[in-house]
Amino acid sequence: MEARPDYSVLVSHISSLHARGPRASLGIVALLTKHGYLVNTFVFNLLLRGLCQSGGIEMAVDIFRHVSHRAIIPDAITYNTLIGGLCKGNNLESAVGFFAEMTRRGCSPTIVSYTSLISGLCKSGRSEEAGALLEQMKEKGLEADVIIYSAFINGLCRDGRVDEALSQYAAMCRNGITPNVVTFSFLVDGFCRAQKWEEAMEMLKTMEKQGIQPDCFIYTNLVDKLCRGGKVEHARRMVTLIEEKGQTPHIATYNALINGLCSNGSLSVASEIMKKLTELGVADVITYNTMIRGLCGEQKVDEAWELFYKLARGQLGAEPNMITYGTMINGLCKKGQVDQALDVHRMMVERGKHGDLVIYNTLVDGLMKTCNVEKAMRLKEEMVSKGLIPDAFTHNIIIHGLCSANRLEAAESYFGEIKGSGLKPTLFQYNALISALCRANQLEKALRWFQEMKSGGCEPDVISYNSLIAGAGRAGEVKIAREVFEEMLQRGLPMDKITYSVLIEGCVKNERVGEAKALLEMMEDAGFPPDAGVYDSLIRGLCANGEMRTAVDLLRRMTDKGIEADAGLASTILYCLAAHGKDTELLESVPKLLRGKK
Repeated sequence: MEARPDYSVLVSHISSLHARGPRASLGIVALLTKHGYLVNTFVFNLLLRGLCQSGGIEMAVDIFRHVSHRAIIPDAITYNTLIGGLCKGNNLESAVGFFAEMTRRGCSPTIVSYTSLISGLCKSGRSEEAGALLEQMKEKGLEADVIIYSAFINGLCRDGRVDEALSQYAAMCRNGITPNVVTFSFLVDGFCRAQKWEEAMEMLKTMEKQGIQPDCFIYTNLVDKLCRGGKVEHARRMVTLIEEKGQTPHIATYNALINGLCSNGSLSVASEIMKKLTELGVADVITYNTMIRGLCGEQKVDEAWELFYKLARGQLGAEPNMITYGTMINGLCKKGQVDQALDVHRMMVERGKHGDLVIYNTLVDGLMKTCNVEKAMRLKEEMVSKGLIPDAFTHNIIIHGLCSANRLEAAESYFGEIKGSGLKPTLFQYNALISALCRANQLEKALRWFQEMKSGGCEPDVISYNSLIAGAGRAGEVKIAREVFEEMLQRGLPMDKITYSVLIEGCVKNERVGEAKALLEMMEDAGFPPDAGVYDSLIRGLCANGEMRTAVDLLRRMTDKGIEADAGLASTILYCLAAHGKDTELLESVPKLLRGKK
């Protein structure tokens, strides 16, 4: 006959087996039932706690609903377990529901019930409700402890109500509750979020007066927030102050400072701190990644490469990670050094680190921008062969690259590939193709793609219409340009600076100078100041039309607005001089217009 397992042993296993998943705990309960043991509220609570800790909160709720109405009567621990699990899973509505049900069933909420719910509400930006719950708790005679006050202070600070948070801090002190390092960290963070730097510093001093030493999180958060708030020098002084106290700032604090210095363009200072940390043997891969990113961001890619090379050779006591490789590849691609970026990628693969989608997209983009179309397409195929699925950004890069290289048939063919993968082409992709077709004087094709775009449910934007208007104007199709323009207005899309510019250019090309002049006035009235290119287009039309006086007036208006002639407008003025050299007004305007031009 099979020996009956010991009850206490089985019960102890319910808690210890939760890490293996819900089935293990449920299996123990089944064994208890099988051998005739009573599954009481205590065992039931252990099961629910195990399920909640292993991420099975939904199953815990289902079991509660099934069991609680039968032999087992839930107690405060039962409800607290479920409320806590639901709050951790961000299912606050259900947690609030269980809290209300608990009260209805005559089971009084405990300090644990209130702590879980107040904390959950605060983390979800519902500090108003948390405050009401705190007041309710006090009315029921329950005293709030440091955990509840800290959670509520955190919620108020996250919601931007830092003054109220300070009031709660004062209230807890009056009630004889001593704030801890967590309370102070929330207050310091709240003041930093509100950019109340002096108050944040004062809170640090108060903390130290009470014998509580700020931890790594507080210092790092403060330094980071100071840097993000443009107070980099304050952040430096803060780190210096820590050092002067004989304390060694955590590497995370130094990394936050280096990041702030790099973002502020203070690379030399950041580099000195990095060198000091390297000499001390405390710099980590985040230190070097931050420095490499900062150098690349300031176009100092060669210096970034030197640092990366030392790191990769094992000379700095840390190993490059995926972020290191990705940052270096991105920096090299942006500078056009794509072959070197590909070398970094090969090094990464040889070391057992396989590129992710972001790295492949960066490399494909770099190759496209340096006109290595075939290489880019081969790399894209390599990416697919490694199980990486191209995303919308990948397709954007390829469509834009093919269009920029004037490989329009290939771009059109690639649209079919996008559709074949089950994706819908994006607005960016349609715009890139339509614009390229218009530039290549393939207006008919551009219009076909425009119609397909609309019929496929992709709404055109002002860029789509501007490209077609420009393309129609370039092709002398004034009627089509007007129809496209009218459709754009009917759809409620506002004209922008480019719309006016392409319309003026189209009118000039089709000898409708009067309309072009009227559009210029409309453009200025709409608050879009014309640039030298717009003036160039219109002045060219006026000169060709023999309207020299109007052209000179326009030139004067342009100089009065402080707009200098660019190379195109300078060429137009010289053309006008050749055609109408005897016009004294034009001759007198030339020196002022061409200032700064050689």
